[in-house]
Amino acid sequence: MPIVVAAKFLAVGSFLLRSRNLFVVVGDVVEGEVREGMELVLPLNGTLSVNGKITAIEYVDVSHEQRCYLGLAIACDDAEEAGIWSAMNISGETLDLR
Repeated sequence: MPIVVAAKFLAVGSFLLRSRNLFVVVGDVVEGEVREGMELVLPLNGTLSVNGKITAIEYVDVSHEQRCYLGLAIACDDAEEAGIWSAMNISGETLDLR
């Protein structure tokens, strides 16, 4: 069964918000519409990927660039999961959302 891509998101960076147990991917929607509840797909290589459910969408001001991006927040169940996401250091990638 083919995977249906509902949107594409150009990630310009990511960060961990420990106080709220959230990993946030920052960037711009390049195709489609992004909504809470969608699944973000991060490819690791040709056959593996890591998926995360978008639990919130927030604006992220980047003052040194004098612009605002969208932040796609993924809730982490524990510190280990948060650490795994944080280690991904997502930047400069176009991600699929479904």
